[in-house]
Amino acid sequence: MKTSGRDDEMNAWLRDHLEKMTHDGDPVETYPAKLETLAKEIPHTIQVLPSQRGEPLDRYNCVMYALNLVGRMKNPFRVWTFRVDLAFLTHLIDDGYLTASHDPKVGGLVTWSSPEGLKHVGVLVNPDRAVSKWSIGQLLEHGLYEVPSSYGGHLAFYDPLDTPGSGGRVSAARGKYSSLCPALVGRPSRCAWIFGFGYSGGRPLPAHQEDPTHVCETVTCPTHAES
Repeated sequence: MKTSGRDDEMNAWLRDHLEKMTHDGDPVETYPAKLETLAKEIPHTIQVLPSQRGEPLDRYNCVMYALNLVGRMKNPFRVWTFRVDLAFLTHLIDDGYLTASHDPKVGGLVTWSSPEGLKHVGVLVNPDRAVSKWSIGQLLEHGLYEVPSSYGGHLAFYDPLDTPGSGGRVSAARGKYSSLCPALVGRPSRCAWIFGFGYSGGRPLPAHQEDPTHVCETVTCPTHAES
């Protein structure tokens, strides 16, 4: 859709303000009031949503929300950061577990990138709106360009995710493995499970993980959890 120079200027101004809001150090509970005040200066359609499954906002990030992992991980953290992050999402994209789409599809994923790389991901609720988690801030519904400026201006779309047992491509990926930077899973001996397919630091998976009927409900498979 073609926009005027004025629209582009307003959008850039909005994104700069959103960038400041997400990095000013104020509690995330201040987002609703700030967005309401901002709307009086710069019209926008951003809506604050209830946290998914009632999970505390600081317990999940944009990737965990987009991959439907909120509340499904025994321990979502490694030291000072999340186990499932943008590096992990990049791994899924690069290895073909997410299928790129030319057109935005409801329920599909949308990613935002800058020249530095992948910055953010959300779930499409219609072709020009998404729901996404802004870092450890609020869960929001917003237009595709109603995001902080640091998320970048390059958008990419991916087909909706299959769920375990659906018979789709994620189900077909169960039992397969690939090397993954140990930093993403804490230690090479730990296998991170997403949708029933695992990563074990590049080593063959034990027999129970090669079984296509085996699905771990948490990212840390109990067999490989640290004592």
